[in-house]
Parts: sequence; C-alpha cells; structure tokens
Amino acid sequence: MSTDPIAPHRRGVLRRGVAVLTVGLAAGGPLRAGAASKVSKAFVKYQETPNGAWRCGLCRSFIPPTGAAGEVIGTCKIVDGPITRDGWCQVFSPLKRPEGAGG
Repeated sequence: MSTDPIAPHRRGVLRRGVAVLTVGLAAGGPLRAGAASKVSKAFVKYQETPNGAWRCGLCRSFIPPTGAAGEVIGTCKIVDGPITRDGWCQVFSPLKRPEGAGG
C-alpha cells in the first residue's frame, strides 16, 4: 500500500487520460497535433470552484487569459469552453507537487 497522498490522484488522472484518448479516437481516428478534440466540461466533471487547494490556475493544462490583469477566465488544453482559474476538474494535473508531499 502506498503512503504517497498523490498516488490515488495520479491513478485518476491516468484513467481520465485513457478515457480522453478513447473519446478522441472514437470521434475521428488517430489524434494528430493541432487536430485533437477537447472534451466536455460534463465529461471531466468540471466545477467553477476549487477542490481544496487544487484549482485550474495551478494546472499544467490551463491557458491563462491574455487580456487585462485580474482576468480569471482562460481556456484549457483538454476541456472545451471558457475555464475559470478558480475551477477544477478530474483531469487536473498540478504544475508542481505541493511542499511536504512524499515521493
């Protein structure tokens, strides 16, 4: 049994990644760079509020807004539609591990 508090999260991300790949293949064949379809917010259970300390603004797939300072709506490399930096979904992948996390 793992004592790594991030391990269950990693497994969930891997499962979602496989699901995203499966959806992409079913939607139009092999995924090509620049041609990949995004998944719906419902599919990844997107919410506009953080999950504890985890939020889209800390995810490696979040694309921040390019407008005025203080804007909170960006986009995502995986999820379709506007994404708030304070949101969260099941394909969240942190930019870095939290301090004190094992591994």
